[in-house]
Amino acid sequence: MHAILAPEHPLASQPSVSAADLAAEPLLLMDVPPSADDILGYFSSPGLSPRIGLRSQQFEFIRSLVARGAGYSLLIQRPRTSTSYEGLPVVALRVVPAPPLERAEIAWSSRRRLSRRSRAFIDLVRSRAADLAPQPV
Repeated sequence: MHAILAPEHPLASQPSVSAADLAAEPLLLMDVPPSADDILGYFSSPGLSPRIGLRSQQFEFIRSLVARGAGYSLLIQRPRTSTSYEGLPVVALRVVPAPPLERAEIAWSSRRRLSRRSRAFIDLVRSRAADLAPQPV
């Protein structure tokens, strides 16, 4: 999970940020399952309640508001770009402590032969597993 902030935000120059540091700031909540539940759960675990400034299902709308300094957002994954659609910069910081790791498994019947596409997908996931593992902050 990453916090996105405007570069001018007082916390933006730190290497990481905690839920306690952000709780009083306006949260621009990505209101799409499971993101909203994961984000709100991240705050409730240490007994915090975020100050929700806005709820939206539009990822780029939220990033644009963050870039303009209207608040911060938490995203399940690091955004690919460091600018909004308007070309304004945003900063992505790792949140600490890291939220609990979500695990996924791939399973299939031993009586079923996998298609070439299925096998390629499984091979890709296995080759990227190290890249997808949580990194130390």
